[in-house]
This record gives sequence, C-alpha cells and structure tokens, in this order.
Amino acid sequence: MEFAIKNIYNVLKPGGRVLFRDYGLYDEAQVKFSKASDKRLGDNLYVRQDGTMSYFFSTEDVKSRFEAAGFSTVNCQYIYRETTNRQKEMRIDRIFTQAKFEKKNCDGL
Repeated sequence: MEFAIKNIYNVLKPGGRVLFRDYGLYDEAQVKFSKASDKRLGDNLYVRQDGTMSYFFSTEDVKSRFEAAGFSTVNCQYIYRETTNRQKEMRIDRIFTQAKFEKKNCDGL
C-alpha cells in the first residue's frame, strides 16, 4: 500500500486531490470473516474463498498512510449504509472509510 500511495503522490500535481473509499473497520463482511479463523491473514486483512484479499481500514490507518507519503488530510470519516438483498430478504449494515487528501503545494501551502 505504501508503494501505491507514493506513486499517486508522485504523479499528482501540487494542489491535486485523491478521493479514497474502501471497506471500513467492522464492516459486516469483516464481522463474517472474523468468525472463520482460517480466513484471517493479519490485522484487518482476510482472504476470500476465491483467493482475493480484503483489508478493512480505520480512519486513523488511512490518514497515517497518506500523511506519511506527504499528503494533507482534507477529511476522513466513516460512511454508514444499509443495503438490502431483496432475494434473500435481508438487510446488511455496511461501513466504508471515505477520505479526501491533497498534495501540498511546492511552497508548503
């Protein structure tokens, strides 16, 4: 992740912004993963049945990663959404981490 964020910083013009949105900590998917200990690869990192991985971000985690690369935080928050699976007639609480970061101007502004 560090490498990807640094690449974004390097190609972005001063004053440019990055919009970030991904799974938030304690999302319903993470709760389901945590019930199966064989799915956990590390802190907030899980493997799906198809072999792909899912990471669940806290707002503090996202801010520290982007700020370490030189970005300033415009905003960073959790977004709560309720989704409905009509076929299974179930409602699921979703949590996303959403943030906006800005590359500082060359003069530090």
